[in-house]
Amino acid sequence: YLRLLGAVEYPEQILAITFTRKAAAEMRARILSALEKATGAPPESPHKRATWDLARAVRAADDRYQWRLAEQPSRLRVQTIDALNASLARRLPMLAATGSGLEPTDDPGPLYEAAGRRLIERLGDHSDVAAQLERLIVHLGNRVDRLIELLSDLLAKRDQWLHPVVQARASDDLRATLEGTLQRVIRRHLTLVCEGLGDDRRRELHELLLYSAGNLLEGNGLDPARRATLEFCISRAAPPDTASESLAAWRAIATMLFKKDGEPYSAVNKGHGFPTTNRDMKTRMLDILRSIGSDTSLCEHLLELHTLPDPAYSDDQWRTLLALLELLPAAVAELQLVFQAHAKADYVEVALRALRALGSSEEPTDLALAFDYRLQHVLVDEFQDTSFSQLDLLERLTAGWSDGDGRTLFCVGDPMQSIYRFRQAEVGLFIGLQQHGLRNIRLEPLRLEANFRSTS
Repeated sequence: YLRLLGAVEYPEQILAITFTRKAAAEMRARILSALEKATGAPPESPHKRATWDLARAVRAADDRYQWRLAEQPSRLRVQTIDALNASLARRLPMLAATGSGLEPTDDPGPLYEAAGRRLIERLGDHSDVAAQLERLIVHLGNRVDRLIELLSDLLAKRDQWLHPVVQARASDDLRATLEGTLQRVIRRHLTLVCEGLGDDRRRELHELLLYSAGNLLEGNGLDPARRATLEFCISRAAPPDTASESLAAWRAIATMLFKKDGEPYSAVNKGHGFPTTNRDMKTRMLDILRSIGSDTSLCEHLLELHTLPDPAYSDDQWRTLLALLELLPAAVAELQLVFQAHAKADYVEVALRALRALGSSEEPTDLALAFDYRLQHVLVDEFQDTSFSQLDLLERLTAGWSDGDGRTLFCVGDPMQSIYRFRQAEVGLFIGLQQHGLRNIRLEPLRLEANFRSTS
């Protein structure tokens, strides 16, 4: 920050963002302290001397441009992401839809529940919303409280799904798109299973499954769903692979290998499809149980097969999902009314209104253009705690930037220290930024190799 401050014409051209008011206050205090100490003799320590030199350059700029930072420390734009969002929303209240000011709250749970209850009260209406509510309540076994709980969870994350849901409702091939996503999730997981097993063990498990299924199907104690699954497995000549169509066979293999508590079987009998009449097959089964049981990671991947989604929705599931997609915008509308009634809002709402105040990267508002004109450098601390909406904000603030124009983005973070999951922080965004940059901005990854906080 000091290095940049010594090279700009106005302090406001630099924006430093962190996550807590305490951190922002500490950062501003350290900057002012460095400037104050730069009037004395240079320190002997090399890293303290580097800070001293930079602070001297800032003092020279302060004199040259008459900033008067000592008297006007507020010109140092060091603020939390929430304070930045609030200031943006206030700067353009009509477009940001703020109306009267809404006070951010750290406990928005009761507001979400109130919105859910308001929505439930529309059950008696003769409307599409009432019909969708009925379908969801029936799906949840007439548990209205459960529906309110699920809606509350979704409202807390609406910055992640609101725009995609609006787009999805207008899509003609939505079912194919979503089922394609399910199938990609399945294929990715089955790839891990196949890689963990290797070809030899995969073929061996297929032969053991066919043998076990054949024996079990000769009995009469199977329920219809289990019988149908085993018949499907026997109908497949090739060992299961990474195709999503193989999921049922892989689940049958997992059932063959593991008890209900997740432990591998230590012995098998005719109840598992391995009668004592064929000791060779029984021995082969015990050998592979020992082989797989010693590989913790592989066991986890196999057990997770039962938690994977099916590769396609049933018609009833699809109708329920459509009802939810239609109902969510109505839930958001009720939440807006609750916010206005209580004069309070969550941080997600403040962030969404700030984004509306900036417009899109293709159609920026006057506020966004003014920001783009003045903003030259952005520094973001604790970037591992960034959420989707915060990344969106950063993209809009830098939408007009291009390589070589002299403007800079500097992000600091440690993926091992992500602590704001309750605020929808997503550490994967930090990793993605390292790998791909920020939309039109290329970034150079740097790794901290030394610090002054600990011994070697």
